[in-house]
Amino acid sequence: MQQPPHADGVVYVVQQDSAVCDMLRRLLVKAGLTVCALDDHSQFRGAWMPQRSGCLIVPPQDGDDGVALLLRQLALRRHALPVIYLGPCSDVQTAVRAMKAGALDFLVMPARPEEIVAAVGEALAEDQQRRLHAAAQTRVGERYATLSRRERQVFSLVVTGLMNKHMADQLCLSESSIKIHRSNVMKKMGARTLVDLVHMNQLIGMGSQKHTNG
Repeated sequence: MQQPPHADGVVYVVQQDSAVCDMLRRLLVKAGLTVCALDDHSQFRGAWMPQRSGCLIVPPQDGDDGVALLLRQLALRRHALPVIYLGPCSDVQTAVRAMKAGALDFLVMPARPEEIVAAVGEALAEDQQRRLHAAAQTRVGERYATLSRRERQVFSLVVTGLMNKHMADQLCLSESSIKIHRSNVMKKMGARTLVDLVHMNQLIGMGSQKHTNG
C-alpha cells in the first residue's frame, strides 16, 4: 500500500469536544496520517515531536488567547507550525481573529472530509518546506562561518556580479589574489556556480554591508 504524501507528519488535534475529536482522528488515520489527540492546548508541549513535521487543528476558543499564545511561543522558537481552525459558520469575527493569529486555514463545521484531509495535507507540506528551508539556512550559515574576513569581502562582491578586476580595485588587491579568494569561497561554500552562491546569499539574508564588516 502506497503511503500518502507527508505520511511522516503528525497532526495535533486539540479538541474539547470528544465527538469532533474522534471524527477527526478516524478520518485522518484512515487517510494514513499520524494523529495526536489532545484535550487542551496546554498538553501540546508534552506531546510535541519537534523532529517531525506537523500541524495543529484547534477550535477557536474564547478570544483565542491560549492558542494565540502557543503560536507566538512556537514562532519565537522558530517552530511556527501551520494551524487549521475549525469553527462554526456563524462566527465570522472568530474566523477573522484566527487568520490574524496566524492560521493557515479556517474550516467551517461541519466540514467535508475531503476538505479537511486536503487542508491537513497542505499544512503538512508547508511545514515540511519550512523545515527544508531552515535546514538549508543552517548549512549555508555554517559554511559561511568558515570564511576568512577577506573571503567574506570577496563573497559580498561576487554575488553582486562584479568582475574580478573591479573587485581587485575595490579591495586594493591583485586580480590573481581575487581569483584565489574567489576559488576558496566557492569551495568552502560548496557552490558550483555563481547562481548557487547568489542563492546561498539569499538563503541566509546577508547584505553587502554585513559581509564587508564581518
